[in-house]
Amino acid sequence: MLRYLLIIVALAYYMPLTAGAGDEKKSKVNWLTIEEALALNEKEPKKIIIDFYTDWCGWCKKMDKTTFNHPQIAKYLNKNFYAVKFDAEGKESVEYKDLEYKAGKAKGAGPRGGTHEFAYYMVNTNGSMGYPSIAFLDAENDKITHVPSYLDAPTMDAVLKFFGDDHYKKISWGVFEKTFKSRIK
Repeated sequence: MLRYLLIIVALAYYMPLTAGAGDEKKSKVNWLTIEEALALNEKEPKKIIIDFYTDWCGWCKKMDKTTFNHPQIAKYLNKNFYAVKFDAEGKESVEYKDLEYKAGKAKGAGPRGGTHEFAYYMVNTNGSMGYPSIAFLDAENDKITHVPSYLDAPTMDAVLKFFGDDHYKKISWGVFEKTFKSRIK
């Protein structure tokens, strides 16, 4: 009997430590493919955010783990955007605005090559590509802009509110950034 009691006590002690183990890899954001987001946007228009990443990008992985998995960021994204995860070196062709974008075919792609044409079209800055990069589309699927680089949760909060709440239509980023106070830490 004492043996069973010890087993029960041990399980009760260790279960909370192991519960959810591996959950850090699960995203709180409802990520979609670009095709899924465009199809959903036809039925219920929303803005689209596209996270362009690569498998080798350490900052992309950090942004997934910290920024995108921040509960307030994930909640705001899921409510106000169709969120797309796009491998900038992916192998599948994509159709956007009646044009086909192919894998690994971008002109002037970086030193690693293999840059997807869609990624190059969306986040290329004067021939320069960097990851992570975030592109914003309006509810009609037109590109608003892209934001290159890693963003921590408070910065992402400001960027999301700037585009998600249409502040970009009324004021500049500089003015908005000076007045916006993120509640995220």
